[in-house]
Parts: sequence; C-alpha cells; structure tokens
Amino acid sequence: MKLTKQFIIFIIVAAYISHANASQLALEGPETSIEAGQIFSIDITIDAIQNFYGAALDIIYDGNMLRVYDSDFKDGIAEGVLMSENMTVETILLSRQVNTGRLVLGIVRSGNTSGIYLSQKKTLLTIYFEALTQGTTQISCDSLLSNLKDVSLNNIETTFLDINITASGFAPETPYSPYPHDNSLEISTQPVLTWLSKDMDPDDQIVFDIHLGTDPNPGLHVSGIAKSEYGAELLEYETEYFWRVRATDSKGVSKVGPVWSFTTFSSTGDADSDGLTNMAEVEIYHTNPHNPDTDGDGMADAWEIIENWDPLVDNSIVEKGDVDSSRIVNLLDLIIVLQELGDVYTPPDHVNIKADVDGDNRIGLEEAIYILKHIED
Repeated sequence: MKLTKQFIIFIIVAAYISHANASQLALEGPETSIEAGQIFSIDITIDAIQNFYGAALDIIYDGNMLRVYDSDFKDGIAEGVLMSENMTVETILLSRQVNTGRLVLGIVRSGNTSGIYLSQKKTLLTIYFEALTQGTTQISCDSLLSNLKDVSLNNIETTFLDINITASGFAPETPYSPYPHDNSLEISTQPVLTWLSKDMDPDDQIVFDIHLGTDPNPGLHVSGIAKSEYGAELLEYETEYFWRVRATDSKGVSKVGPVWSFTTFSSTGDADSDGLTNMAEVEIYHTNPHNPDTDGDGMADAWEIIENWDPLVDNSIVEKGDVDSSRIVNLLDLIIVLQELGDVYTPPDHVNIKADVDGDNRIGLEEAIYILKHIED
C-alpha cells in the first residue's frame, strides 16, 4: 500500500504542467531491425526545460512480442541520478508492471522541491526489452511533466517508437542438460553448475548469464560467463535453490533456459561415506564431498588426513625408497625395511610396495641399500 499511495501522490503532483516552457519527451531506440530473442534498449529523453521536477510515464507495448528485461523496472522503488546543467541530482524511480503490456513509471527529484534546469536534451531513463517473436510492433509512451508552477491537465504528450523484429538466423541453443539435474537432492554447497548450449554460426561467441537464488523466479547472479560452467560460492546447507541460464551471442540474440532446482545437503551428513562430514570436506579440507577418494590414489580422504597425507595429492605416485609414503626418503624408511628383513611385524598400511627400487614388487635388501645411499648423499 505504501507504493500505491506514493504513486497516487506523484501522479497528482505530476499533473501540474508548465505551458511557459515548451518541452518534449521522446522515445529513442534501435535504428535497424532486431532479431527475435535479441535484447535491445530504448531511451526516454527530454528536451531543454526549466524547473523540471519529475515525470509520470505510461508505457504501452505488445506483451506477446516484447518483454521488459530490466530488473529495475518491477514493482517497487529505486534510487537514481539525473545530470542537470552543473550537478548530479538524486532521483527516486517508482515503477509498476500493470500487466504484460503496460509499464507505469514515475521519476521525481529526491528530497527537494526545487526544479532542475536542463539546457539540452537529457536521457531520463533507459529500459531494456527482449524481442520475443518476428513482426512489427510499437511502443507508446504517455507522459506528464511537472515543474510545480503552471497548472494544466491537458498537456499529456504521446510519443511512439516502431520496432521491426526479424526471424533470428543462428540463435544460440536454449541452454539444456543441466548439472545438478533438475530437482536434485544432496547437492554440495559449492556446486559447479554446468549446462550445454552452442551457436551454429562459427563467428559467434556465446556468453552466459546465471540466475540463481532461493526464489522460484531467481534474479541475476553473475553475467558474462564465457564457459558453460560456473563454480558457485558457498551456499546455505539444506536449502532449495533455483537457477536458469541465458545464452547470448555476439549479435545480442539470446535464449533463456527453463528454471531448474536443486537442494543442498546437510552440514553434518557424509554424502560419500568416507568418514568426513560434508561441512569438513567443503569448508576445511576442500575435498570432493561426493567422491570418497578425491585425488584418485586408492586411499580414502579421511584415511589420508588421519595419516597426515594430503587428500588432494595423488599418493600413488611414490618416490623410490619412500616406504612410508611420507614423500621424504629418510631414516624412518630404512627402519621399516630392516623390520621387514628381520620379520618384525609392521602394519601393512605402513609399507608402500610402490617404493620398490628394483622392480621385484617387494621391499627387501635392495631397498635398504638404496635408502642408505640416499641418506648418505
């Protein structure tokens, strides 16, 4: 209700129009045809005016052919600035998407009832639209300009902008084949999001915008991604997330994928049953919580951590003579070999056969001699 009251108050204020100072609002947009799927912008400009205070704008368009793309122009209030003759003036923007083909806007000076002097044409607002389908359409704008002086209710200006939309040639593919798969459960709180999308035009480069959040209609999270993957920062545990991808080619033609969802795992669970909690893997050891052996060396992450080994380093690559897999050939390796030669019991997991130096696939006298020479060197 707060927004409604402010809008009513603003429309009443904006009805006080200046006859003394002629001014004209205009819509400026693409000078050439655009392709279906392309994002384009229109500028709402105003000619020179004295004591300009604000404007009320009623923008009409065909919702079957165009869609407002700019997230700033949703129901709500946003702050902005307007460049006057010698200063930057703070403004408040009020917006309401009445339906799929009508956008009502109000722009007013913030915290000051004095007017702004504009000696030349200025851009009040820039709005981004997405062309949905081929054809010719029109955007119109009814406007009221206010300077809080002269009163007239008859000076409503109407301006038009014709838009010609052609069929897209080599538009990028609509993003598909997501990972995590739609409605997936037990997903890491640091997931790598991936998808597929390509453009048949070899000269086109595609960039991707990622929409991600807990709202079923997720807002823009990151833009301009060059690869079809994105490593998300730490997300919340046990939370459902929604995401979608927009692919845009070099000509500005874009395709938006459907909204997908996934739910993250708990902090105390153990998704890969390797003995480490999900939180420990993600936030402490940076191991893969869905792979019990992150480095693929045949040894579980938790076991390597207990043994003070690095679970992110392939410990199957062992230096000759490094019997205890400590990555250092030293006196401890020699002691283990001598214990083996003397039939002194040594736990099997303390003897790494891959440290064999003569290729006989066992630890014996040759290894002892090799280690001793290595220590002496």
